[in-house]
Amino acid sequence: MARKSGDLYDQVTIRLPEICLNKAEALAILGQSAEAIATLQELRKSRFKPEDLTRINMDGRNW
Repeated sequence: MARKSGDLYDQVTIRLPEICLNKAEALAILGQSAEAIATLQELRKSRFKPEDLTRINMDGRNW
């Protein structure tokens, strides 16, 4: 959302990957580990080649 200040605009931008990380963190804090991992995996699928994508657990270690 942009806000006009004189001749300039202030704009705040948040990207989808940041929202996904925030969601995964909130789920982990709530003790919903499986949902947190699933959210992270969806984000990772869009970032890694299938052959480089490994599963993760709550320790951050590969399974």
